[in-house]
Amino acid sequence: MNDPSANAFLVPEELTVDAHDKQNMGWGRLAAMVVTSTVIMFFLMYQLVYGWDHALFSLTRLISSLVMGCVMVAVMLVFMWPMSDPALQS
Repeated sequence: MNDPSANAFLVPEELTVDAHDKQNMGWGRLAAMVVTSTVIMFFLMYQLVYGWDHALFSLTRLISSLVMGCVMVAVMLVFMWPMSDPALQS
């Protein structure tokens, strides 16, 4: 009866529903990730500037960064929304 392959499909304790509740991300952390990524994208828009004297504020770069941040939120929510369904966690 001590077949080692029988235990191969047991779920480790750290992957149970209780452990998942402890790792629940929350909306604040999602917002912080998106804001951080959007700010980084804004500054990366300046990577192709020839010289520092040409690195002036650009409304186009700001709007582009905000659009990319909004698209990132939409994509993350589409992929992560099923993970937040409590019925799937049981």
